[in-house]
Amino acid sequence: MCGTRERTLVELTVLGCDGSWPGPGGTGSSYLLTCDGFHLVLDLGGGALGRLQEQTGIADIGAVCVSHAHPDHYADLFPLSIARYWGGLGATALPLLVPRGFFERVSHALMPGTAEAWSSTFDMRTLSGGDEHAVGPFSIQTFDMAHVGASLGFRVSADGTVLAYTGDTGPSDVVSDLAAGADIFLAEATHIDGGERDFHLTARQTARYASVAGVGCLVLTHIEPGVDPAVSLAQAREVFDGTILVAHPGLRI
Repeated sequence: MCGTRERTLVELTVLGCDGSWPGPGGTGSSYLLTCDGFHLVLDLGGGALGRLQEQTGIADIGAVCVSHAHPDHYADLFPLSIARYWGGLGATALPLLVPRGFFERVSHALMPGTAEAWSSTFDMRTLSGGDEHAVGPFSIQTFDMAHVGASLGFRVSADGTVLAYTGDTGPSDVVSDLAAGADIFLAEATHIDGGERDFHLTARQTARYASVAGVGCLVLTHIEPGVDPAVSLAQAREVFDGTILVAHPGLRI
């Protein structure tokens, strides 16, 4: 557990956390936040809808946030729309919070049948950095992250509990702004030392931002298949002395 104050219970469950592509048996990025019976999904990469149903029903999803238009973060929106529309598993107008330009980038994949399902299933809400939005018990602030195209980080709070999620990002001071004082910092750590990029973070870079931000618990996620998570954890621990966890499907905080 991370944090000690008595609050309304907010639960984070990792559904998928592989970086950029799935490793053997892996799943694209997806995280389930639950509070007062409301289920908020952060990203829904390939394979995540199956994992989600191990935790709750498709009809019980209250809202979905997508960080950016890379398929490892949104691919299962398509089967979700089919399940809710053609399968009757849930009401229409499910809030879908996306960055600007998202629909224009993914709409080419729609065709008769899927187009109807998409338009009926989702209440598309386009956000930019600096916006604030409320869904169920959650308040969501958005941050423009340093990735390819429009990409959002989400700062999600409920009853004083704060989770900050980077989505995908490269080095930027915005990362520490997003994470400032968060109870849980769910942060991409795609690479390790020697793999520095301007559109992803290493575990060490992520940990530096966690230290500056004064977070309660750092959760390393989006680790690229082939990278040893133990090395990621060791490098992060060299610069952040707080609690550090490595994301894996089924991790619950």
